[in-house]
Order: sequence, then C-alpha cells, then structure tokens
Amino acid sequence: MRIAGAILWLGLVARTARADRVGVDRVVAVVELPDAEGGVRIVLASTVEAIARMRIVERRSVDFLWSPISGELRAAVLDEVVNEILLYHEAERLGLERVSAEGIEEERARTVARFVEPARFQALVDVYDLTDAELREIFTRRRVVREFLAANVAPAAGAGISTAAATVREDVERWVRTLRSRAKVRVLE
Repeated sequence: MRIAGAILWLGLVARTARADRVGVDRVVAVVELPDAEGGVRIVLASTVEAIARMRIVERRSVDFLWSPISGELRAAVLDEVVNEILLYHEAERLGLERVSAEGIEEERARTVARFVEPARFQALVDVYDLTDAELREIFTRRRVVREFLAANVAPAAGAGISTAAATVREDVERWVRTLRSRAKVRVLE
C-alpha cells in the first residue's frame, strides 16, 4: 500500500511542472500487477485524454481532433489503457514483449498518418506535453499487445468473418477478465 501511495504522489508531482499546458495532472488509475516483478503502473489523466483524441481521429476524422471528449469515450479509453497494461504484462511474463524498432515506428507512423498533417499530431503532443519516452511507451505497448493477441487468439478455421471477429473479441474479453482478477486495478476517476 505504501508503494501505491508513493506512486500516486509521484505521478502528481511528475506532471506538476507541466501544469501550464494540461492543468495539474492527476492519477486516474493504479494497476498493481500480480507478481513481485510486475510492480505498479499508474495511468495519468493526460495520457487518457491524449489517447482519446487519437481515437477520435481514428474513428471520425482529424477535423474532430479538438471536439469535446465524452465521459463515455474517456471511460472506454481508460479501460483500454488498463487492459493494454495487463496484456503487455502478460506478454512480458511469457517473454513475448519484444518488438522491433521498425514495428514501433510503424505503429507511430500509422497513428500520425491518420492526422493527415504531421503538424496536427505534433499539436496534440505539445498540448499534452508528451515526451518521446511517453509516446514510445504508448506505441510499444499497443504494438506488443496487437502482436501478442494476433499470435495467441486466432479465429476458428472455417468461421465466417463476423463470427470469427465475435469469437476473437469474446476470447480477448475473457482473457482480460482473468488478468484483471489477478491484478488490483483501482480506478480513481
């Protein structure tokens, strides 16, 4: 418990220097991973909001980049980030977290391309004051989870596309529920 409290405090202090851009950042979730080596991961509000804006661009268009973020989208992205943390940790635990630098750059390039102009993506990075390390963590985690799931959850042979997609989604949801049952996830928002 002391570790989690210290991490909460450090998460708030770590972003206070950047308060001029995003306001005083706050911890919105704490994920205590199930084994001793796993440790604790914190999720900051600014990370959730930046990823939510990336999702807006992916699902709608770059024209909606600065539209308001609904509470529903914010909650879904927070849930997505927690699930990615758990799946990434599972890949780590199994020694499958390695991804090439090219793979990470491809993940980044795919996201930046959706913004049409690199300057728009850079504006997002600037507003949320995301460091190269934070961006690399986001893109690495996303790529590892994508590859990990592709290698470990495959649709049944001969299933139709919609049936296969539904089955894969159900398998992933069941796996995430199991991982969540082993970890301590506290959502503070």
